[in-house]
Amino acid sequence: LGEGEGVAAIAFRGRGDRIEIHAGASAGGLPQLAQVAAETNHVASTRALELVYRSELVAASLSEVFGADSALLAPVALTSGGRYRDTVGIVAHANIGAGVAISSPRREIATMARSVRPLWARAALHAGAGMRLRLAIEDASLDAQSVEAVLDANAHVHDARGRAKPASARDALRAAVATSERARGRMRRESPEAALALWEALVSGRWSLVDHFDRDGRRFVVAHRNEPGNVDPRGLARRERQAAEHLGRGFAPKQIAYALGLAPATVSNALARARAKLGVRSLAELAALFAPSGLCVRFAELELGGETLAFASAALIDESRLAPLTAAEREVALALVRGATNREIASERGCSERTIANQAQSLYRKLGVSSRSELAAKLQRAPS
Repeated sequence: LGEGEGVAAIAFRGRGDRIEIHAGASAGGLPQLAQVAAETNHVASTRALELVYRSELVAASLSEVFGADSALLAPVALTSGGRYRDTVGIVAHANIGAGVAISSPRREIATMARSVRPLWARAALHAGAGMRLRLAIEDASLDAQSVEAVLDANAHVHDARGRAKPASARDALRAAVATSERARGRMRRESPEAALALWEALVSGRWSLVDHFDRDGRRFVVAHRNEPGNVDPRGLARRERQAAEHLGRGFAPKQIAYALGLAPATVSNALARARAKLGVRSLAELAALFAPSGLCVRFAELELGGETLAFASAALIDESRLAPLTAAEREVALALVRGATNREIASERGCSERTIANQAQSLYRKLGVSSRSELAAKLQRAPS
């Protein structure tokens, strides 16, 4: 990632409508790179911070995130004394209101190659899960409360407790350990993309696998409980909310399955149940609800006449993000986000479904998305 300019990391936390910047660190590059990165965040506008840390783009350059609003890049040059103009990196969300951004500065305006973006998005999922575990874990011993299973490198279960005790859970953990062992060593060196694809971020949406070495050097693989998020106030089950929140960040169902270590069919079913419970018509509408600046993140509870009600301010479409589109494509984009089918849009506009399909593909290409749900997440307005 560094390409000779070093890498900086910044920890952040969302507090309502504010983004708080915490600890920073760096490796390589300028000796003061961590300080430069921290200062860049401290002088950045509220809008810039919202776009970076609540954007659907988890792997990109700053210039890609800011799009047409190039003035938001000014702090990069300001804090580096004109040395840098852009940065490329990932934003890893721990899904507990906190995360870490890992980036490398660039001397010229840069883009992240489309071919490597999915790989860095996977890396971000792992970094987010790792950060969540490090913030939660108090004791790294095998007796820690978060430990629910202990296996060896041959995938034999030495201990299982809590939700890891049933045979189905032990089988899932054995399979995950066997898969991650295949992803080590030679495969990691010769085909890192294949190794990364094998090693999912979680197991069964619940466990992170962590190496543990005892005093005589033997290695065990410990399954730590590491589910993202807290109890949901909107009536969704934990898995439904986890899937919906990943969808809101622009991840496709297959990527969500990778992030949670679940079967794609399980994720699809969870998203379908979430849609039914919330009364939304499409995945695009569900993504818009759970986008980082969407409606659901603004939910609060109000007790009225003995009833507990959820209320929120409505999220608006950021019209500036539609700037690259023609007038016709803008109307089609808004209809797609609304959940209308190609046939319905064609009927409204008095044209063929093929014309709508072609316009949809054109606007997807211009906006750098590949589905309605990604489009809906991208168009949500960040709080000003």
